Amino acid sequence: MSKPLVYTTTLLVDYRWKFVPTTPFVSNPSEQLIDGSGMVYKPYGEIPSLRVGHTVVAYQGKVYLWGGCCPATRFIYPKIYCFDPVQRTWSVIPSANEPPIPRIKHTAVVYNDTMFIYGGIENDSATNGIILCNNICAYHFETRKWRYIIIYGGISVERFQHTACVIDGKMYVYGGIDAEQWTLCLDIIDLQQGYCQRPVTKGRRPRGIRAACSCIRVYNSKMYIFGGYRFRSEHYITTLHRFDPKTMVWQRIKPFGLRGPSGRERHCGVVVGDCAYVFGGEL
Repeated sequence: MSKPLVYTTTLLVDYRWKFVPTTPFVSNPSEQLIDGSGMVYKPYGEIPSLRVGHTVVAYQGKVYLWGGCCPATRFIYPKIYCFDPVQRTWSVIPSANEPPIPRIKHTAVVYNDTMFIYGGIENDSATNGIILCNNICAYHFETRKWRYIIIYGGISVERFQHTACVIDGKMYVYGGIDAEQWTLCLDIIDLQQGYCQRPVTKGRRPRGIRAACSCIRVYNSKMYIFGGYRFRSEHYITTLHRFDPKTMVWQRIKPFGLRGPSGRERHCGVVVGDCAYVFGGEL
């Protein structure tokens, strides 16, 4: 039997960690839920199993988890889980149509009531192997429907262990590894117009190209990159860089004060107010 995920939180007032007990969602038989297409649906309570390589996004005050695999069996999970932080309950949201093949080590961003999944690895049932993905699938929260996004001209290569964020309707994808185990640079995917470009940038861009780095979301419409792993020289990266999409300029940031965090990969980061918080990772 798979172990359930453990949910913890930290208060940014006193920075104390605490365990948050969660329970499966219990539906009200008299309550009827209707999605944006007018279809009646019934979520059911289930706490997600322990997993790695999944993604988590926030939408309208709730947390949505998709993908990832069991470390022991390598089974990739297909369901969408929703966590309500007020009620502290987990539920499975049934899809209104056929969902995509589940994957791991992908990215997920939210734009226009939609979660966009890009890249990653999925199982190949024909060969019992794996496939690297370079497509984008989208899940609309209001209608619960999945669809594939057509990118005119295509996306350069497949990648996994990359990072992504959205600024002004464009998804900025950085780092990651392709099929030849070369790490990759910056691609910009216009989610409104449906095209991909690899821009010419200026300034002091990150030296080497990174995999499993953390794009610490967005602050003042700029993208921040910290950490990662440089495969060619086999070492963890400690530097922090900022990218301005308006000027296409990279800048290396040198924080002052206490010694900064150690170099790492597979970590996570988030911006709250005017502070960036980095947690976990492999050192």
